[in-house]
Amino acid sequence: MNAIAYNIQAKEKELLVRANAKRHKLTLISNELNAETSTSSAWKEVVIISEADTLTATLLEYLKKQGVRKIITRSHSIEHIDHKAAKELQIQI
Repeated sequence: MNAIAYNIQAKEKELLVRANAKRHKLTLISNELNAETSTSSAWKEVVIISEADTLTATLLEYLKKQGVRKIITRSHSIEHIDHKAAKELQIQI
């Protein structure tokens, strides 16, 4: 699977690399996910976000056009994701 993780902190990087164990093609980015950085999600099936990343309907539409099918969040809450838009776009959270 081809995945990209945004908002990666230095302390998370090693843990994610180890947990992945080279099973998936994983790109790690320290920047937050927004309109400018979302271009990095092209050809990725999965986007991994943090609580600091806000997924609006507009951003989700763009991600869908890029090929994203799933969103994984590393947060306790999922309030930062537009669930209605994700459902309409058939993006799994």
